[in-house]
Amino acid sequence: MSPSTLFLIGLGVVLGTNHLLVRSELARRIPALFFLVVGMDVLVALAVLLVGVPGVPGIGRLLVALVLMLHLAQNFRLRLGWTTEDREAELQTELKEARRLQEEEHALHEARRQQADASAPTEG
Repeated sequence: MSPSTLFLIGLGVVLGTNHLLVRSELARRIPALFFLVVGMDVLVALAVLLVGVPGVPGIGRLLVALVLMLHLAQNFRLRLGWTTEDREAELQTELKEARRLQEEEHALHEARRQQADASAPTEG
């Protein structure tokens, strides 16, 4: 096989890995896997920019690198969505807990007020 063919196959593997792994639940649960794929994208994009693509003129090299950079942007946008969802879920949990504590405190205050009213001497 020629170097051009091997490079294109490798590029397809990188893009396929990027697309499948980053969009899986596995990449969300294991941040190291996410950053491994992102690092692979960065390295391949830099290699394409610096070394070039065998058998492809300069503009093709730039286009391939831009596609990889686009994947980087998409990956980080996806990760931002994940972290936003996680933080929102944590905030909702904290809000529910705060409301529950506030209701308990209010009920305790009401019970003490009623007890104080019951034990207070009545005017007559």
